[in-house]
Amino acid sequence: MTTYSYAMAAKKTPVIPDLNIDIWHRRMGHLNEDNVRKLAKMVDGMGIKVRTTVGVCEPCLEGKQTRQPSCKPATRAKETLELIHSDLCGPIDPTSYGGTNYYLSFTDDHTRMTQIYSLKKKSSANVLEKFKEYKAEVEKQTGKVIKRLRTDGGGEYEKWMKIHLKGLGIIHETTAPYSPDQNGVAERANRTIMGRVNVRIGGKILKKLK
Repeated sequence: MTTYSYAMAAKKTPVIPDLNIDIWHRRMGHLNEDNVRKLAKMVDGMGIKVRTTVGVCEPCLEGKQTRQPSCKPATRAKETLELIHSDLCGPIDPTSYGGTNYYLSFTDDHTRMTQIYSLKKKSSANVLEKFKEYKAEVEKQTGKVIKRLRTDGGGEYEKWMKIHLKGLGIIHETTAPYSPDQNGVAERANRTIMGRVNVRIGGKILKKLK
């Protein structure tokens, strides 16, 4: 064989055998079957054997499944302070300059106005203290009264808080255990707040590393 023949043989692209689509499915990070087939048409060297399917992929079932909402979307309150959503978030690391690791949020269902209060301890007494501050301010400013308070039924809303609400005639609505979607307004507020907190903390760490 001449030198030219050897050079031409070296330039030949190796033949890549067709593979089961299940193999490509796993190689592509468990991409769904339809998109794997679309991708195969867009590139060279990604042959798929005919009459092969992904079938039931246990890792996909375990890692991608989501729970459907346990309740229908609720109608929005028509008046300010008709319904207040509340939740306690924490512990948060690092500790704030004021020595707090938790925060308590109150969100008006009608206006979606949210106020947060920092807490040093997760207790019913601390929650009650901040609720009294919130109630006094918003009722004075709006000229309306709080009618319902919706929480996840955590221990911090029991005991003193529960007794106080009952004495004021405020209905305390609690969600089912392990069903954060039922208290979605408060959970969404937490997500927004913590997103900003995490970005600030991350930026602070990166600034120190430079």
